Amino acid sequence: MPSLIKYIAFPLVATIVLTFCWQFSYAQDLSNVHRKVYQGITDTLQIDSSSLLPNSVVVEHYPGDSLIPSSQYQVDHAGGKLIWQQQPGTDSVHITYRVLAMDLDAPYFHKDIERLSEGDSVTMNPFAFGRDEQQEGIFEFGGLDYNGSFSRGLSFGNKQDVILNSSFNLQLSGMITEDIEVAAAITDSDVPVQPEGNTQNLQQFDKVYITLTKDQHELTVGDYELGAREDPHFMNFYKKLQGASYDGSYEFSPGKKIDGNASFAVSKGKFAENKIDVEEGNQGPYKLRGAEGESFIVVLAGTERVYVDGKLMKRGEENDYVIDYNLGEITFTSNVLVTKDLRVRVEFQYSKKKYLRTTGYFNGNYKSDRLNMNVNVYTEQDNKNQPLREDLKKEEKQIMRNIGDNIDRAFISGVDTVDEYDPDRGLYKEKDTVVGAQVKTIYEFSTDEEQARFALSFAFVGDGQGSYTPSRTTANGRAYKWVGEGNGSYQPARLLVTPKSQQMATVGMDYQLAEDATIFSEVALSNYDRNTFSSRGDQDDQGLAAKVGGRKSFTLREKTDNQQELTLTTEASYEFTGSRFKEIERYRPVEFQRNWNLQNPDTSLREQLMNGSIGLSTGSKGDLTYNFTAFLRENQAYQGFKQALNGRFQDNGFRINGDVSYLKTNSFRQRSTFFRPTLEASKGINFLNGWRIGARGEQENNRIVAQGTDTLANSSFLFNEFKFYLTTPDTMTNAFTADYTRRIDYTGQGNAFAVTTIGDIYHLGGELLSNPRQQFRWNANYRRLTRRDSTAKQDQPANHYLGRLEYTGRFVKSLLQTNVLYELGSGREQQQDFVFIKDPEGEGVYLYKGDLNDNGVKDVNEFEVAPDGFEDEAKYVRVNAPTNEFVPVNTTQFNQTLSLSPRSLWFDKDGLLKFLSRFSSQTSLQINRKVEAKAAAQPYNPFGFNIPDSLLVSINSTVRNSIFFNRSATKYGFEYTWRNTRDKYIVTNGSESKGLTQHTFKARWNIQKNLNTNWQYQYGNKTNDARFAERASYNIQFHKIEPSLTVLFFKKFRTTAAYKYAYKENIKGDDNQFAVQNKAELDLRYNVVSKSTLNLNFSYTAVAFEGDPSSNVGFAMLQGLQDGNNYMWKISYDRQLSDKVELSLSYDGRKTGDSDMVHTGRAQIRALF
Repeated sequence: MPSLIKYIAFPLVATIVLTFCWQFSYAQDLSNVHRKVYQGITDTLQIDSSSLLPNSVVVEHYPGDSLIPSSQYQVDHAGGKLIWQQQPGTDSVHITYRVLAMDLDAPYFHKDIERLSEGDSVTMNPFAFGRDEQQEGIFEFGGLDYNGSFSRGLSFGNKQDVILNSSFNLQLSGMITEDIEVAAAITDSDVPVQPEGNTQNLQQFDKVYITLTKDQHELTVGDYELGAREDPHFMNFYKKLQGASYDGSYEFSPGKKIDGNASFAVSKGKFAENKIDVEEGNQGPYKLRGAEGESFIVVLAGTERVYVDGKLMKRGEENDYVIDYNLGEITFTSNVLVTKDLRVRVEFQYSKKKYLRTTGYFNGNYKSDRLNMNVNVYTEQDNKNQPLREDLKKEEKQIMRNIGDNIDRAFISGVDTVDEYDPDRGLYKEKDTVVGAQVKTIYEFSTDEEQARFALSFAFVGDGQGSYTPSRTTANGRAYKWVGEGNGSYQPARLLVTPKSQQMATVGMDYQLAEDATIFSEVALSNYDRNTFSSRGDQDDQGLAAKVGGRKSFTLREKTDNQQELTLTTEASYEFTGSRFKEIERYRPVEFQRNWNLQNPDTSLREQLMNGSIGLSTGSKGDLTYNFTAFLRENQAYQGFKQALNGRFQDNGFRINGDVSYLKTNSFRQRSTFFRPTLEASKGINFLNGWRIGARGEQENNRIVAQGTDTLANSSFLFNEFKFYLTTPDTMTNAFTADYTRRIDYTGQGNAFAVTTIGDIYHLGGELLSNPRQQFRWNANYRRLTRRDSTAKQDQPANHYLGRLEYTGRFVKSLLQTNVLYELGSGREQQQDFVFIKDPEGEGVYLYKGDLNDNGVKDVNEFEVAPDGFEDEAKYVRVNAPTNEFVPVNTTQFNQTLSLSPRSLWFDKDGLLKFLSRFSSQTSLQINRKVEAKAAAQPYNPFGFNIPDSLLVSINSTVRNSIFFNRSATKYGFEYTWRNTRDKYIVTNGSESKGLTQHTFKARWNIQKNLNTNWQYQYGNKTNDARFAERASYNIQFHKIEPSLTVLFFKKFRTTAAYKYAYKENIKGDDNQFAVQNKAELDLRYNVVSKSTLNLNFSYTAVAFEGDPSSNVGFAMLQGLQDGNNYMWKISYDRQLSDKVELSLSYDGRKTGDSDMVHTGRAQIRALF
C-alpha cells in the first residue's frame, strides 16, 4: 500500500506544484535552490533527503562546469536520487536542483493496515500473503529458485542379483546474499547425455556446475567451456573442461582497469582436425577420426567447426550440416551440394582419452585509454601414471621409454591370452600355415573351449597393408579371418598412445600513438613433449614466435553534403615462427597452406611472414585495398611472394566486388605461380521492387613445376567458374532465387592444361510466407558432370540431384490441416555390426534365448528384446559397431501429416452436418528410403515400394490412418486405425527386414457413471526376413479380440475385468506353426487422491502352441510365455509421504508353463524439491 500511495501521490502533487510555480515564477524568487559538489562517483547518488522538483536537476562536470547530457543519468525525483546510466569522465560533479516542501517517497496513511493482523483472528487482510507451511520443500534454499529430485531404489529377486539405483538432480538460481548471485546444475549421474546434432543451438543435458557472481567477479566450479581471452594471435583454443574457473575485473581509476581469468581443470576431450575427401554427389555421412587415428570416437557436443572452401558452416537441419556426436559422423544438408570440388576441414574435440589430462590457464589484461596489455599462460598435460582405461604393463612402458619422440613406432602385439573360455567374448585359436617356405602362426576365430584361449585386438592399417579382414559371420561380435599377407586391411596389433605435455605463454600489447595510429606486438613461447615417458628428444621441445606491426589512417577529405569522406589506411606487420614452435590449435587461416602452395606441411623450419597493405575508403560508396605479403622458410627452403588487390563499389543500385591475387613461390624441389581473380557485378531492378540480377566469375590457375623442367606437376590445377543469378532483396517476405553455375576443370598435361570435367549446377530456392495459412519453402539443385578426359574418375555419377520442399497448409477454418516435408539426395550408407554386451548391473534390454543352432556361439539372431513382464531376464544391451564399409545410395525422405476435423466448421449445425461433424481423421506418413545408386527405380518417387530387396539398402516407413467417431464425446465412441510399418537395415553379414500391417477396431461405451466397457479387435501380419539367418524369418498372421469391463466404486476403488483371445499362425514355410491364447485378467486399483495408490493385477493365460518354442518364430508368437498354463501377478503400492516425498513398492511374480516360479521385488523413495 505505501508503494501504491507513492505512485499515485507523486504525479498528483508534482502537477499541483508545477502549476503553482509556473503561475508565480515571474513574481517570486524561489529560495529552495541548492548547489552542491559530489565527490567519489558511485552508481547512485543520494542528492537530497527531500523530493526533487521535476526538471530542476542540472548536472555539470567539476571542475569545468561543462554540462553533462541528461541521457547519461536518470533522476528519481520522489526519492531524491540520481542514477548513472553512463559514468562521467571526472571523479566529481556539480549538481543544481530544487526541492519540494514534502517527501513524496515517504508513506502516508490514515490507518496502518499492517496492524490489522496483529492479534486479530477475525479480521483477515486480503492483501497479505503468507507462505503455506505445507509447501516447504525437504531442502530449504531461502529465496533461491530451485527444482530437482533425489531418489534411491532397490531391486532384487530369485532370478537376479540385488541392484541398487540412485539419482540426484538439482537446478537452482538466485541471490544467496544481497550482492552474491548463484546459478547451479548438479547431478550424480556419470552417464554423459549427448544432444542430437541436428539443431543450431544445443541443450547441454550433462552439464554440471555451480557459478557464483558478485559485482565484476565470477567463479564457476564444474563443467564449463574455455577459450583464449583477448584474442591473442598465437594462442587459439576452445576446450570443454571440468574444474574451476575465475573471471574478474577491477577499475582502479577512470579509464584504467585490469581483468583476467584463472582456470584449472580436467580436460573432457582431445583436439583433432580432419581433412575430408568428399565424393561427388555424396552428402554423407563422413566419418571423423581421432588425433591418433582412432576409428570409432565420440565427439563432444558443440565443439566441432566445419569449414567448406574456407567458410565456416552452420549446424542444423535447416542450415548446412548435421552431426551424430556418438558415431562421429557428419552429413551435409540440401543447402550444401557436395561435389568433388569441395574442400572440407573439420576441427573438433572427442572424448577418447588414454590418460587423465589436466589443463591450466591464466589470462591477465591491463586496459587504459591508449595502452592495452595481455598475458596468457596455458598448460595441458597427460598424467602418465594415471591411465583411464587400463593399467600399463611394464613392457608397454619400456617400449614408450625406448622410442623417444618417434611415437608412430609404438606398436605392440594385439594378442592376449585368457585363462578360460568365455562365450561372451570372441576368442581365437592358434594355427600354423605355410607362407612361401616358412611356417607362420596365424589366428582363427573359434568356439572350441579347449583351444580358444586368445583374445585379439585388431588395428586398421590401410587397404593392402594387413593380413586380416572382417569375416561375415552371425557370431555376436566382430570376427576376423586371415587372408594372407598384403591382402587385408587389419593386423592383430595395438598402437600405444604416449602421454603428452604442452605449454604456451604469450605477452601482447597494442598502444595508440594517436587517435588514428596504433602499434601492436606479441611474443609467444611454447613447450611440447610428445612422450613424457622418455627424455629422448626433449632438446627440441621449446619454441619461439613473435609478431609486431602497426596501422595508421589518414583523412584525405572530410565528409560534406555533396561528397563522401575519403580515408587512407595503411598497415604493416612482421611475424616470426621458430622451427620448434608448437601451436595449441590452428591460429592461421584454415586454408593457409593452400593459399601459399605449401605442398609439404612440415613446420620444422623457421618461418617469416611479412605483410603490408594500403587502402582507400569512401564510406558507403566503396573501398580499394592493395596488399603485399612475403612468406619465407629458412635456408631458402621456401620463398613465396603474393600481391592482392580487392575492392568494392556500389551506387545507384549497382554493386561491384572484385578480388585478384598473384602468388609466386620457389623451393628446393619446385616453383609455382598461383593466379586467382574473382569479379562479381549485380544490379537492382527498380520496376521489380528491388530484384537483383548479377553475374560472378572466378578463376584459379595454379601452375606447379619441378625445378629444372617445364612439365606441370600432378598437383597443378586450373578451373574457371561462372555464375548467373536472379534473387529478391532480403527485406521481402516472399523470397526467390535462381542461379546457374558452370565450372570447367583442367589438369596438367605436359606444359599445358587440358579440360577434364565440366560441371553444371542449376539451383532454385525460395519461400512464400505472406499467407499465414499456407507457407511453402523449397531448395532444389541439379548437378550434371561431363567428363572430357579418360583420366577422370569413372565412378563419379554423371548427374545427381538434391532438394528439400516444405509445405504447411490450413483450409476452410482449419477443417483440413497438413504438413509436408519432401527431401531427396544421394549419399552412402554405412554397414553396421551389432554387438550384444552383458550389462554389469543386469539392467539390459535384450535377453539371450539360448543356442538355437547348437553351434556353441552366441549368434546375433539369438537375442531379442525382453517382453513385458520378463525384464528380469534382460541382461544384455546392443551396441552399434560401425564398419569402414559403405554402400552408395540414393535417399528419399517424405513426411506428411493430414488431419480432417469437420467439427471446426459444423459444430453449430443440425441434421446431417451435425452428424458428419462427429467424424474426424488423422493420417501420418513417414518414409525414409535408401536404395543403391545403381538401382533402376526412380529414386525421387517416395511411393515406389516395388523395389527388389537386393537393391533396397534401408527403409524406415510408417503409414498410420485413424478415423474417429465421437472422439471427444464422453458417452461412447468408435475408432478404426490402419498401420503399416517397414524397417530394413544392412549388416556386414547380410540384411534384416521387419514389417507390420495391422488393423485395429476400438469401441467404448460409458454405460453409466461408474460403469464402462471397451472392445478391441486386431488383425494383420508381422514379418521378419533375416538374410543372414533363414531360420529367423517368418510371416505371422494374427487375430486378437479383447473386451473389458470397468466398474468404479466410491470414486476410490476401481476394478477392471478383461478377456483376450489371440490366434497366431506362421504362414511362411510348411512347418504349420501356430499359437492360440486365452487370457483372463483382473485389475484392482484403490486410489486416495494425493495420498496413496494400491494396484493389484492378476492374469491367467492358457496357451496351445504347435512348433519349436525356442525358435525365433516361437519367441515372436509366445513373447516369453510357454505352452500350457501361464500365471502372472503384480502388486504395487505408491505412497505420498509428504508433499515432496514419494514411496513406491512393487512385487512381480510369474509362473510360465513348467518353468520355476520367478519373484522380483522393487522399492524406491523419491524426493522432489
